[in-house]
Amino acid sequence: MKSVRRNEIEIVYDVAGDESDPAMLLISGLGGQMVDWDETAVGDLVARGFRVIRFDNRDAGVSTHLSELGVPDLISIFFGKTDGLAYTLSDMAEDALAVLVDVGVEAAHVVGVSMGGMIAQRLAIDAPRAVLSLASIMSTTGNRQVGTPSNEIVTMIMSAMPNGGPDPMELSKALASPGFPYDEELARAKIALHAERSPESVGTLRQLAAVLGSTDRSEELRRLQIPTVVIHGRDDPLIHVSGGEATAELIPDSRFVAYEGMGHDIPRVLWPSIRDEIIQNAQRVHKEV
Repeated sequence: MKSVRRNEIEIVYDVAGDESDPAMLLISGLGGQMVDWDETAVGDLVARGFRVIRFDNRDAGVSTHLSELGVPDLISIFFGKTDGLAYTLSDMAEDALAVLVDVGVEAAHVVGVSMGGMIAQRLAIDAPRAVLSLASIMSTTGNRQVGTPSNEIVTMIMSAMPNGGPDPMELSKALASPGFPYDEELARAKIALHAERSPESVGTLRQLAAVLGSTDRSEELRRLQIPTVVIHGRDDPLIHVSGGEATAELIPDSRFVAYEGMGHDIPRVLWPSIRDEIIQNAQRVHKEV
């Protein structure tokens, strides 16, 4: 692994594949780590001709955790008092851009999941020349009228806030795709790996604050001129499918792909199809040149 430093923040990243291949940047979601893009996913993309870059967002994995900033006031931030934000989605997009610069890549195909999709959108808006294509997966636009979580998920998260958040295993099961078998062994292994790489969990709340404090990106998304695929599960309890639908409606000439039975995760059986959608979207760049 390598790292790049932005002021007092160190972003740790990993690169796989041939330097001569086009770069693909993978961005993880809320509380996620770069290892969530496992070796199978990375290997699949490398085998298909991409140089794959993945990294730990700030406040996740082995990148810098801003522990000294403590627990954010999420309720105040939700209602617009953003002066207490530790950082914004734009800051996190700048982290992603710093990784690309450190690798020596001028532009990459960018793939983001959940909060990672929001960061990817922000990167495409703020630094369009750095983004060859965009894949926004189970994400949304920043408009609070779309992509709203289910009441059950909100209750689970808010009721567990005094204890630092819900039990990871319970949350994993609640977000899992109802139309596909739940792999409990894989989920437990992922949770254990997260804890091994990063025992501090409050960073996830600071990331959530960045999401809650973000502005509506709708008008900016309308102006994007980047090949885009928007992928979502029709049974997503955390970010309703309307968030994906709205994203695809806003970005010109984008493709929307929805999977029945998919929740807020990527079941193994769906990965080959999702992988192919990402690659086909990336290939549009060369066809449109």
